[in-house]
Amino acid sequence: ILHLKQVTEKLSAERINLEHQAKNANQIALAARLADNARVRVMEEFHKAKNAMHASVSGWEAKCSAIRAEKNAIESKMLKQHSIMSSHAADLAASKERCDELATEMTKLEREKQEITELLSIAQTEAADARKNAPSSSGPSSGSSTNAGGFTVDQLNTQVSVLKGRLTCPVCNHRDKKCILLRCRHMFCRECVDINIKNRSRKCPACGIRFDTKDVADVWL
Repeated sequence: ILHLKQVTEKLSAERINLEHQAKNANQIALAARLADNARVRVMEEFHKAKNAMHASVSGWEAKCSAIRAEKNAIESKMLKQHSIMSSHAADLAASKERCDELATEMTKLEREKQEITELLSIAQTEAADARKNAPSSSGPSSGSSTNAGGFTVDQLNTQVSVLKGRLTCPVCNHRDKKCILLRCRHMFCRECVDINIKNRSRKCPACGIRFDTKDVADVWL
């Protein structure tokens, strides 16, 4: 009986120990399940965060690409504008040089005009004086009479005719010279030059040098 009692106590102790181990095993299994669930939730949150980060990075990459494309477009436009400005600057410099040349030509033409006008005025005055003095001069022919300046009436008339001829268009011979061809410096009336331009015969009537419409300038004689 004593032995049975000892065996029973030993079996009870082992049963209690086994129940305690089973309880610990259940707790361990529960902890493992909780840990596994937590791991799954962490992985899900990680994947969500990863996908969100990839979406954000893709959005920023698209924005960067759009900014680079806009930058390239702006740089291309700036280069084009710079080229246009350089071309305009070159045209402006050429126009300024052309204006300076025209101003120089106009000054020269004004000086020549003044000289011709003075010569014509002197010749007309001398011719008028010669006509006044012609009836009282001696000799059978008034055409050979001389004035105080030593010129005969015929000489003065010839000089006046020559000066008038220098002011007359050499093409039509009755209109005054109103424009000049800058390539060769020959002067004609505007009508004759316009006729040549209209007929596409853009050659100087005097020397045959070709000219363009921009080579035609006005003169005032």
